[in-house]
Amino acid sequence: MARTEQDCEVFRSDPPFAYPLFIKPVAGRGSAGITKESVVENYDQLVKGVRERYLTIGQPVLIERFLRGREITQCVLGNNGDVRVLQPLEIAYAEGAVTLTFGKKELDDDTFICPARLSDEEAETMAQLATKAYATLGFKDFGRIDAILAAEGPFLLEANTFAGLMCTPVEKPHSYIGVMAGAEGMGGKD
Repeated sequence: MARTEQDCEVFRSDPPFAYPLFIKPVAGRGSAGITKESVVENYDQLVKGVRERYLTIGQPVLIERFLRGREITQCVLGNNGDVRVLQPLEIAYAEGAVTLTFGKKELDDDTFICPARLSDEEAETMAQLATKAYATLGFKDFGRIDAILAAEGPFLLEANTFAGLMCTPVEKPHSYIGVMAGAEGMGGKD
C-alpha cells in the first residue's frame, strides 16, 4: 500500500515486478478510483497516480502487477462446502480499453458475455479458483470472485462479500450477479 512517494520508492530502481503496474484504492465499490491512468508505465506516473488518488479519495493505494487477459467474474452461492457456482461472466472491454474504469461502469449489454467464452478446462479452473477463494475467505451465503485469465493462467483480483444483487430491469441488470443469475434462469425473487 502506498500513500506517498516514499512508499513508492521500492518501484524506482529494482521493482519487485516489472512495469506496467496497476494502481487502485484499497477499498471502494464499482471501480471507484480506477481510471485509464490506473495503468502506470514508469516511476513518475506511479508517484503521480498514488499522490492524486490519496489526496482525492483519502485512502491508501494498492500497487499491483498489471495483468493482461480476460476479466472473468463468478458468483458462488452456499455455505459450509455446499456451494454452487453460477455461469461465469466475462467483461469484454471496449476496443482500446485495458480495464473497466469507474466512468465506464455503464452496464451495456454488449459489455458482458455470460456464460463467458471459456473452454471446459478453463471453466473448471475458474470455478475451482472461485470456490477455493470463497471457502478460504470464509464467505457466507453468496459472494462474487473476480479474476483475470492471463496467458499464464488465472489470477485472483478481488473477492466481493457484498456484491450487488439487482436483477432488474431485465434489459439492463444493475449487477454482475444479476446477469449471472439471469443466465441460470433466476430472477430477483430467486
